[in-house]
Amino acid sequence: MINLCWLIMAILVLVVVIIIFSIKWLHRIWQLATFISLLTPEIIESVPFYKLVDILFGNSHALERHSPLTKISEHIKRAENGITPEGIQLDPIHSGRWNSYYPMCQAIETARTLWGEQNQKTKKCYKFKFDKTIGFVIKRYTKEKVETQMAFVVITKVGLVITAYPVIERADDLKDIIFLKFSTSDFLSQKNNKRE
Repeated sequence: MINLCWLIMAILVLVVVIIIFSIKWLHRIWQLATFISLLTPEIIESVPFYKLVDILFGNSHALERHSPLTKISEHIKRAENGITPEGIQLDPIHSGRWNSYYPMCQAIETARTLWGEQNQKTKKCYKFKFDKTIGFVIKRYTKEKVETQMAFVVITKVGLVITAYPVIERADDLKDIIFLKFSTSDFLSQKNNKRE
């Protein structure tokens, strides 16, 4: 009888130990899953981000002033008193930010392709309208945040992208507009997504 009691006690202790370790492992698995879920968008966004760095670095202020790296508070400052996200004092103006690198890259690559196909020899502003919201604009002085599907990409006469930013849709912007379908699959399906 005593041996049976000891056996039952040993089994109960073993069950308790297994439950405690299971809870610890479940907690660690939960922490790991949470970490991966936070990291995954950044990994996926790295493909268009590195493309943009290659295209824009040294020629444009689009990443510093309009990319998802910038903060809403920086855009409020720009709209309110003209201070850009990188700290340069300019006149107050509507301040736009992209929500994602995908539409930003899509608009810039499309503008560059069109500029080359059209044999442009002058500065050109391409107007795009996406089928989904691609960013927002903080309105000058009022600080109102307006979501938008519109963006401009400006290219110099030698083919360098000066800037690319979301804008508020106006009636006069609808002339010469280019419609784009927002798609992340274009980037993910490319075989060579590595930065060279």
